[in-house]
Amino acid sequence: VIHKNNAARKKSRLSGSLRDLKSGKLVVAVKVDTKARAAAKAAAKAAEREKAKQAAAEKAAAKAAKAEPEKKSRKEAKEEKVEAKAEKRAVKADAKAKKE
Repeated sequence: VIHKNNAARKKSRLSGSLRDLKSGKLVVAVKVDTKARAAAKAAAKAAEREKAKQAAAEKAAAKAAKAEPEKKSRKEAKEEKVEAKAEKRAVKADAKAKKE
């Protein structure tokens, strides 16, 4: 059996603590268990690894693009050569026709 005054004091103390919690005067630290902490660390490391992998891929692509200008296939290079020769012949033919 609790005496009337003791009950009132306990009730008052409890209501005061709740009031302080709601207002923010009293802060209760939440303990994070080790499994949750480990999972958060693992997720952060995985995200960091993915970001590093993506940055490395972008860097490699930029390096490859810078180091290697557009390569033409052999067929395209040969066609350009033939066109250039045809142009030269046409110019020479025009010059020869003008002379005559």
